[in-house]
Amino acid sequence: MASKSRSALALSFEQREIDLLRAASRAQGAGSLSEWAHQVLLHAAASQLASQANEPTSPSKKKSASSRPKCGCGATADPKGKCDGSCIMRF
Repeated sequence: MASKSRSALALSFEQREIDLLRAASRAQGAGSLSEWAHQVLLHAAASQLASQANEPTSPSKKKSASSRPKCGCGATADPKGKCDGSCIMRF
């Protein structure tokens, strides 16, 4: 027989938090609040670990900006995002 190793995880909630959890579990059609909370917590933990695995671990590795401001009137940007002075000023 395979036995499961279990450890207790004690959480305390205020009544309004319990009511919120019950409402959410009912909305998902869960039969048991405890089973629903168990699955939600495990899913959140797995998602957190997966997102951390995709992030750079070294502080020297910076994420590139997702969107840089665009240069105006046809100017081009260098790799650092700085616009060159190729615009013709019109007054």
